[in-house]
Amino acid sequence: MSAFAETLARAKAHQSAGRFQAALDDLLAALQLDANHAEVHYLTGVALVGLGRWDEAIDALRTSLRIQPGD
Repeated sequence: MSAFAETLARAKAHQSAGRFQAALDDLLAALQLDANHAEVHYLTGVALVGLGRWDEAIDALRTSLRIQPGD
């Protein structure tokens, strides 16, 4: 498994357990590996919502839609 895939899988596990800061940390690391991955931007938005960081969440979700419209 690649470093990107491992980091994304770990972020998803943190997120599903409600550990939004840990998820965000891994998602930001994943973005360093692939800044054009729509799912990572989407999940970043979800983690930011979980942390109550609404404006940043909106930006991340918009970026996800810009990369992959219609999803």
